Amino acid sequence: VVYSRTRERAIGKFRSAAAELVTSGVHNNSEICSHVLTREEFISGEYDIDFFNKYAKEDDIRLRKEE
Repeated sequence: VVYSRTRERAIGKFRSAAAELVTSGVHNNSEICSHVLTREEFISGEYDIDFFNKYAKEDDIRLRKEE
């Protein structure tokens, strides 16, 4: 979770944090979160509850279940 006075600054903080994230041995969704931050719809705030379902198909994002 990040906070800033503007949406643009908050997104910038999240991008910086995501770029510095290092995990080992734990599966996570950091790549998907980083990708969402590049979508103009998200940046502008013009999205709805179906955002991920709609753009995951368009951007060919898959949630992988690793075994």
